[in-house]
Amino acid sequence: MNIKNPIFKFDIKISIYIVTLLTTFTSSVIAEPTSKTDQTLDFANHLFDTGDYYRAITEYQRYKFISPNSEQSAFIDLKIALAYLEGKEYDTAFHALDTIISQQDNSYSEIARLRLAGGLYEAEQYNNAITIMTPAKQTDENRPEINIFLGLCQLNNGNPQQARSYFTAHQSDRWITPDLLDACNEYENLNQKKKWLAGTLSAIIPGSGQLYVKRPHDAAWAFLLNTVFLSATYYAFENDETVAGIFAASLEAVWYTGNIYNAANGAKKYNQHQHDIFIKQLEDETIYDQDKPMYQLLFRIPL
Repeated sequence: MNIKNPIFKFDIKISIYIVTLLTTFTSSVIAEPTSKTDQTLDFANHLFDTGDYYRAITEYQRYKFISPNSEQSAFIDLKIALAYLEGKEYDTAFHALDTIISQQDNSYSEIARLRLAGGLYEAEQYNNAITIMTPAKQTDENRPEINIFLGLCQLNNGNPQQARSYFTAHQSDRWITPDLLDACNEYENLNQKKKWLAGTLSAIIPGSGQLYVKRPHDAAWAFLLNTVFLSATYYAFENDETVAGIFAASLEAVWYTGNIYNAANGAKKYNQHQHDIFIKQLEDETIYDQDKPMYQLLFRIPL
């Protein structure tokens, strides 16, 4: 005999409803942090891609806090370091990249090494860039770029012979070696001024050393001031004004010495200017050409 119990059926329906409600609530609670984590990472990447590096760093740090055991933690550390690098916070970036390099189990250590070398080059720390790049893993794809990078570092240091040795250390259709060797020859034949000659000329005739290094404005002032003080010294002693003569002679000695130093320093500045013009043109054709592998190796942000 079947006995229908409506109260029993009602209790079952309520139980099913409560279980369904709890399951839905639990699922939403569990899913919410994952969604928030993904949104945080997406926003951080968006900030990075749009050049808002400092806010990107904050969001990457937020992502690491929300998801400390994420499989992407190593990559996030790299992106944080690169954000500092792009923001020209060199000391912080260099330390962060060096930390990644020291982690032998980090799959991004070689990328960090290459990016660190590029950052050191931008910061004009060429010797440090050589130290970091030298132990880099060389493959058939990156060997030419690494050797050319090391050669450019040596050329920036004023060592064309060492640069030439790196430029000839590879064979690749992607680079025309004779052009780089010609660059070394041109560098050695740059129009350079001798500091000792500039100083000697100004010692003989104040201002002539400045003319030699093509600084006519400085030459005019050096000649004028030395002439004035020398004339004042002569006039004072000629008229038996000993105190005034000594005072004028002291000033003349200062200006005369300064004139010699100014000429020698002018030669140094002239040579540096010629160096900078030459190197910038070479860099524009090699390391900073975004269409060439060199730029992608050192500065392209990994996806």
